Amino acid sequence: MALVIRYANKSGEVIERFLGIVHVNDISALSLQKAINDLILVHSLSLSKLHGQDYDSAVIDLQLHELNKRFDVVTSDVLLGMACLNPVDSFANFDKDRIMKLTNYYPSEFDDNKLRDLSFQLDNFLVYARMCDNKFVNLKGIKDLAIVMAKTKLD
Repeated sequence: MALVIRYANKSGEVIERFLGIVHVNDISALSLQKAINDLILVHSLSLSKLHGQDYDSAVIDLQLHELNKRFDVVTSDVLLGMACLNPVDSFANFDKDRIMKLTNYYPSEFDDNKLRDLSFQLDNFLVYARMCDNKFVNLKGIKDLAIVMAKTKLD
């Protein structure tokens, strides 16, 4: 199994780095999770800030212990949630409810106050991006959005 990390730098540019290849005898979710965790720890990365995506487009939270049971639901919700952030056509696909649904997968990160704040921030962001700042016009994808958000300090 090959492990590559993808992250956005301070300028919002997406960077990919190859971490290594790990031999796995068992492809169960727990075995893969252990192999991934071990390699990440070798590189002194923080597991609490990482999320995974395999090349079958199955997105997983590395902290989940019952990955096999949640793969399909998590994959669907995350992919649909990410599609809602697509900036093309002035965020025509923006769906706050779908984005908010993603918080269900991170209960330790979102208490009631943070959920309320996020809801408010999403509303404000959409108004700002559509009406207040022309830097958000004609963006072609998530990468462009990340770069503009970093440049405008909205990240």
